[in-house]
Amino acid sequence: MNEIGIRQGRLSPSSSGRVQRFPVESWADEFRIARDCGLRFVEWLFAAEDYEKNPVWSGEGQHDIQAAVEATGVDVRSLCADYFMAHPFVRVTDEQRLASRRMLRELILRASRLGISVVVVPLLEAGEIRNPAELREVGESLEGALDLAAKLSVTVALEANLQPAAIASLADTMPHPALSVCYDTGNAAANGFDVAADLARLGSRVSIVHLKDRDRCGSSVALGAGVADFPAFFKTAAELRFRGPLVMETPRGAAPLNSAKANLAFAHACAAGFVPCAEGLSGR
Repeated sequence: MNEIGIRQGRLSPSSSGRVQRFPVESWADEFRIARDCGLRFVEWLFAAEDYEKNPVWSGEGQHDIQAAVEATGVDVRSLCADYFMAHPFVRVTDEQRLASRRMLRELILRASRLGISVVVVPLLEAGEIRNPAELREVGESLEGALDLAAKLSVTVALEANLQPAAIASLADTMPHPALSVCYDTGNAAANGFDVAADLARLGSRVSIVHLKDRDRCGSSVALGAGVADFPAFFKTAAELRFRGPLVMETPRGAAPLNSAKANLAFAHACAAGFVPCAEGLSGR
């Protein structure tokens, strides 16, 4: 069975009400909570806001992360660089693009030091690719970083809200052993895509999956409470022998611990071939 982890911040109450937020005060506690939930790893979140305060960014902070891993047995398998949603590679000045290129290389280096095997680069919102020229710009921006990633045994996984054929074309246009795809079930289902068919279409290009569900209005909900067909997705994953990590990018609800346990139980039931009733919590 694929190992299942969770995105950072989804195990902590949000004082600001924001879903995507690095849990500055409680990141270390989330390792213990993840262990108690039965989760195998966390996906580190690296956002643009106050990024210098993120523990990944300093030697002392990296030591603290390693200590949390050793104390709990919960690994950090991936790092999601939301930083690039605020500092994209497209529709920016040459100076800004070069700065983002340098940041990606730095994050790959830091990920390698921590034993993190996947760096997710979201090509979303301000960073989405809108035309072939922008695709070339992204490809050029990734070239040096991908060579570095390959040397350090790190995979760069691109996440994009595109049709599966376009995502496949994106990966094929920039062939590199260190380049892969991060597939988001919730975003895809909300766009009307078939998550099982997508996984089959993308095949070995996918290195990591964000397990998310959305309702028909596009709001993030508990796994099984939205429009994503998870039984079909897990069936296809088993047929393809997909063994990549699955990251729950689920709403925390009023009780983050209970929400995480319910979402994990749902995922395990689907993976085991059962079709559970969706009784999870929705909302934040």
